[in-house]
Amino acid sequence: IGRDAGSELFVTADNCTDLTALRAAEAGATVLIRNDSTQTGKSAALRFAFGELSPKDFDGYLILDADSSVDSELIESVRNRLAFGAAAVQCRNVVSNSEESPRTALLAVALTAFNGVRPRGRARWGLSAGPLANGFAVRCDTLSLVPFAANSIVEDLEYQLLLVDYGLSVEFADEAAVQSPMPSLG
Repeated sequence: IGRDAGSELFVTADNCTDLTALRAAEAGATVLIRNDSTQTGKSAALRFAFGELSPKDFDGYLILDADSSVDSELIESVRNRLAFGAAAVQCRNVVSNSEESPRTALLAVALTAFNGVRPRGRARWGLSAGPLANGFAVRCDTLSLVPFAANSIVEDLEYQLLLVDYGLSVEFADEAAVQSPMPSLG
């Protein structure tokens, strides 16, 4: 998220063996290619991306999974929250394919509680909503204070603990939704 109200799209092609990098470049994204079979997973990809991008050019970063779609006002909502001092922001996560099967519908209900009700409750109590990996934004100065050093498969929880330990919290942007599909459970 740029300082001059602009935004740039970056795609991290992490150990990709498909056409992700090519398709992202054709769509106008700047592609960051990472090939490292010794360090795999989202936490390694995020550490790589944050290391490659210069914080002097941006106010913050918004992390989205490649299979997600977002509300039209999401970027503006996140930008406003970061501009008004939020150290980090978590957008509401919504399952986009809940109608595919009864099990997927049940999973959508459970994830609504986990990704919507829980952070909404935390926010009302004045607590950190916590990052949920997808739809998470962080200010560059927050990353300078609390570098993204997560290494586990639950990188979002690990980074939440680092932020809270430093006295920072994640605001919940209930008004801004990120939709992504879940596995179809027949």
